[in-house]
Amino acid sequence: MTEQRNPGGTRAGILKAAMHVLAEKGYSEASMQDVADASGCTKPTIYYYFRSKEGLVLALVEHVNSMLENIIRPELEADSTVSASLERITAELMRMHGENPDFAKAHLMCHADSTGIRSLFPSMKSRFVEVEDLVERLFSRGVERGEFRPDVPIPVLCRTFSSILHMALAFPQDGAGQTSSAGEMVGILMRGIGN
Repeated sequence: MTEQRNPGGTRAGILKAAMHVLAEKGYSEASMQDVADASGCTKPTIYYYFRSKEGLVLALVEHVNSMLENIIRPELEADSTVSASLERITAELMRMHGENPDFAKAHLMCHADSTGIRSLFPSMKSRFVEVEDLVERLFSRGVERGEFRPDVPIPVLCRTFSSILHMALAFPQDGAGQTSSAGEMVGILMRGIGN
């Protein structure tokens, strides 16, 4: 296969293919040849852009984190309740997960750490912390405005939100086959910690 079969642009196409391969096989089982086959590029081309499998995964984490930051950052400037911001963030992630199952798996692999990827790459910790800091800033605003109980530490608020969100994203349908809405997910959070 040649680079011409890579319609998303070489680097972007490789990342998209890697997302698919990692979603299907997981980090341990995925190989650079699998990514080459899926992307339509040669292995040397992949190694040109990403020096190693680890480098490819780090670039994928960076890509996922950038997507998340693009969702969260505008909410830090929004003139609305934090609850409304959390609902918009949740709705957008639910939409993205529904439209792109490979992104869904990559997101959960990175942020819910469903595959233990963080322990494999301790150097990624600072990148995850950047996204977590954005969420903490959002919750801090909610505490300052009286939307959240001040006796609950902000990191606990963040972990609670992340846990509810990741469960909704990992298992979008309940036992009866109904998909939860963003409002329902944020409602669970607010009934537990909201004022």
